[in-house]
Amino acid sequence: MKKSARNVLVRFGLVVLMASLSSWASGRHDAGAKWKRVLEEKAPAEDHLAARDALARRQAVAAIALLRSGRTESVWPLLQHSPDPSLRSYLIRDIGRSGVKPDLLVRRLEIEMDVSVRQALILSLGAFTEDELPPSKGNALIPRLLRLYRDDPDAGVHSAIDWLLRHGRQGLMDRPLDWKQGIGLRVIDEELAGRPPGGRNWFVTKEGHTLAMLRGPIEFTMGAPTYEPGRNKSPEEALHRVRIPRSFAVATKEVTVARFQRFLEANPAIKKAAQAAGARDPSKGGRMLSRSSPNTLHLRILIREATLR
Repeated sequence: MKKSARNVLVRFGLVVLMASLSSWASGRHDAGAKWKRVLEEKAPAEDHLAARDALARRQAVAAIALLRSGRTESVWPLLQHSPDPSLRSYLIRDIGRSGVKPDLLVRRLEIEMDVSVRQALILSLGAFTEDELPPSKGNALIPRLLRLYRDDPDAGVHSAIDWLLRHGRQGLMDRPLDWKQGIGLRVIDEELAGRPPGGRNWFVTKEGHTLAMLRGPIEFTMGAPTYEPGRNKSPEEALHRVRIPRSFAVATKEVTVARFQRFLEANPAIKKAAQAAGARDPSKGGRMLSRSSPNTLHLRILIREATLR
């Protein structure tokens, strides 16, 4: 083949290659623009529940597509707390099972400042399997997570790590990945039990309960909108503003029967009032608890027994 002919073919090949690359880049740009447009769609009215949920699902798919293509900056803000948690919830559930690399979340966790995004990143790690997050990577992350569990001031970050690391099962189902850190968490709990919170917004009681602190005064909307399915139509369920003028703390987990029995024994007046509840009596003689083991979660506690006076 003559040199001039070869040059023509080479130039033609380069033109074809550049055209292909241009088309590929244009396709990626068009796809990215399409996903971003989905994220920018305006949410339907609050009473259009099905339409709002459908949009949240579409936006979760779009956000994950952007993560997989490396266009991450418009996605992280979607993990912030918002009045409608649907999109955030779908992302937490689906990021780990959609082909997104866990390294992406770990790197973001190292620099993220918004506590609600950090909570979501930690919770999202719970959907990865051992194949996607092998011990070589997971073990390197565990010391950092344990430090955050002990020292991070945010109660939500603390609880997210507890959920991720403590158990290998979720109810009756195995977790995708068992981090096997229950002992490490218990050591930290025992170390902090009974200590003042200091700069943390949570603390561990002498009994081992973890309580999240809510610093007052706090104002919030209580009740349910009229369009909520199954809403009680009584006036007490109408939306209304409530103000709690003081700080208070709420347990981050359910109370077991054994722990609640110890509470009643230490508070005879509350135990006496509880015994007036009949079949729902949460004291030792109640019919409901006579069939419960000490480790059963105590889910039916009357307001007057659950409130420390």
